Amino acid sequence: MKPSGLVFSFDDYSDTWLEHLPLLASLGIKATFFITGEFVKERSQAEERLRPLLQAGHTLGVHTMSHRRATETWANEGQAWLKSDVLDQAKLLSELSGKPTHYFAYPYGDHNDETDRILSAHFRVVRTFGKKPIFATQRQLKKTRVTYATSIDNVHEHTYAWYDEQLTELKRQSKVWVVASHHFNNTLWGITPERLAHFAKRAHELHIPILTFDDFT
Repeated sequence: MKPSGLVFSFDDYSDTWLEHLPLLASLGIKATFFITGEFVKERSQAEERLRPLLQAGHTLGVHTMSHRRATETWANEGQAWLKSDVLDQAKLLSELSGKPTHYFAYPYGDHNDETDRILSAHFRVVRTFGKKPIFATQRQLKKTRVTYATSIDNVHEHTYAWYDEQLTELKRQSKVWVVASHHFNNTLWGITPERLAHFAKRAHELHIPILTFDDFT
């Protein structure tokens, strides 16, 4: 059985990402950042905001150009949405990184079987959200492509004890846990640097490696 692992991902775009690159490095975190197109409309803007992430060894993923709900926009616009909102952004990110863009995250976690099928044809990982922590084996993640992340944003008011309990159970099951947040701050849609540090350091203490999607796709 392959060992357990913890995968970090962050959505949209936040200036706090660049501010906290040294913190991520000190914690041994290499994350996938799922980008919303409104934050990188111009190539110069994309270079300024995303190049430092790439230089620090992080990965970029698609979060659509418009951040609209996938089920509704696919039903109303079909292939036009897929091309302009999804694949065109993947192309932009690939040009910036110099390699294919393999990962997609649903805005709001909104998805259904049809959108999963459509997007899985283009991406190795299609990430959504689960209502509770979902642990999976690396084999399951590779086979299904659709990955359920747990939100660790402050809005959920997770305690340090909650993180410790989940990590202990993750270790026991020898599975992978994908988590997601937005900002590095004390807003509702962020995780405080102190909470992130506790989370990552506890994982290290339990000998749970911090992985990336590249490790099992």
